[in-house]
Amino acid sequence: LDYSDATGKSRGSALRERKVTLPLVHAMSRMPGLRSELEAGPPGEAQDDDLVGRIQASGALDAALDDARARVKAAALALATLPDSPARAALEVLAAHLVERVR
Repeated sequence: LDYSDATGKSRGSALRERKVTLPLVHAMSRMPGLRSELEAGPPGEAQDDDLVGRIQASGALDAALDDARARVKAAALALATLPDSPARAALEVLAAHLVERVR
């Protein structure tokens, strides 16, 4: 979710590194032509802010965060079937932290 300033990562770094992320997948489904634009090459510094802004405006970040929270919820339900242990507790805390650190 490095399209926002809330993760501690450099904003838009995944785009520059040409990483396909969940927010990008959502953005491509919402923004006709985005895939072709990105296939033409990584965005330059001048295009970074514009492209990140368009991705944010598309609602892709919220959709990706909703997906991530749903996956964490499903994982927590699966973990609940295991016996209590420090490892299980650590996984539960980690999973919750990963999606809640983005506000």
